[in-house]
Amino acid sequence: MKEAVLHQFWNPIWLKKDTFKGTRSESLKIRNFGTLNPLQGPDFIGAEVEIDGLVQYGAIEIHLQSSHWDEHQHQQDPRYNQVVLHVVWFHNREICNQLGNTIPTLCLEDHFTEKDLQKMQVAQTHKRVYPCKNAINNLDADIRNEQLNDAAFNRLIEQSEECFQLAASVNFDWERVLFIRMLAYCVDPQNRMSALQLARQLPLKIFRRYPESDYLGWIIEESGLWRASPKSVQKQTEIYLHTYKKNVFPRITDVGAWQHRNLRPGSYPLVRIGHFFNWVGSRKGYWDDLLAEQSHTEADINLMSGSWNELQRGKLIQNALLPVWGARRMFLGLSLDSSLLNILEAGTFELNRITSEIRFLLPVQKYQQRMSYGLIQQYKQYCSEKRCSHCKIGKAMWNVSQ
Repeated sequence: MKEAVLHQFWNPIWLKKDTFKGTRSESLKIRNFGTLNPLQGPDFIGAEVEIDGLVQYGAIEIHLQSSHWDEHQHQQDPRYNQVVLHVVWFHNREICNQLGNTIPTLCLEDHFTEKDLQKMQVAQTHKRVYPCKNAINNLDADIRNEQLNDAAFNRLIEQSEECFQLAASVNFDWERVLFIRMLAYCVDPQNRMSALQLARQLPLKIFRRYPESDYLGWIIEESGLWRASPKSVQKQTEIYLHTYKKNVFPRITDVGAWQHRNLRPGSYPLVRIGHFFNWVGSRKGYWDDLLAEQSHTEADINLMSGSWNELQRGKLIQNALLPVWGARRMFLGLSLDSSLLNILEAGTFELNRITSEIRFLLPVQKYQQRMSYGLIQQYKQYCSEKRCSHCKIGKAMWNVSQ
């Protein structure tokens, strides 16, 4: 047995209960199992344990046997003074922290067998990533809705904060923020950082003063995008290299990191960015009307003049327009609430690797964009991190204390 196996087992998914007896017959109720600590110090941080009716907040340390606490010199390390519970498989010694305080111990061998550990390992070998999947339909739909709505709102907050930081770096020029954000999200994820680096170098006045035929060649040549693209796509835009006015536009740093792995020709960054600047040219470089909060229909119509399909327009709405509106609310001192997410209810569900894997969490079969938006954050914040003890679905399913 390895200690890492106990780290995986320390989860309501496998324990299936949160009430135990300690080695000194104390009553232990795990209110929060904590989060695995990737840094030095106790194994799980942010834990909440009720010991004989007294709630304690701190960390949890896990060992194969109690004596490993002293062997690892934790009794001399002040970082382990925050440990409120010692979890072991085999108990052979009472332990104390640096302050001399005895730490309560939970011996898992008193409550489980090695066969329970083997079941967990077999399930993980078979890539049963989502243990809630088989029983999710027995759970109240309201709990599932509440969790996914919380996840969607958390994603909105994260994206709005990103846009607020971006706005601060450009003196809160909101049109520029929206331009940078949209250019970054018009390409596929592997080229996002390159597009972001390019967008930060382009002044908006260029697009208001010159037509697309004048500046597109400048952008794709000096950014290194044209040279990095396959020859079949280069031919479609080669004419722009000969028509743009050299020595008129400012210097652009060669981004030089454009990628084409696993992309269809229609998704190559040169094609996507060409579509983007075709749309920019149709608007003469003005963005002020897009900064006003609007319905999904209005936003979709404003984006239709570009050569994007419905799914691409939906991604721009959720990743560019929506978080910029949220950041502007933060800047103006207005509340940032879930009503902003209503714009996504008329959008198309985004079916990708993540949403297809965990759409079983949805309480209804009528899919729409707000649901996929929430699922992506659910995966990022809870499922991929195995933070089931922090998820309302996990808490309800395994009867973990709220």
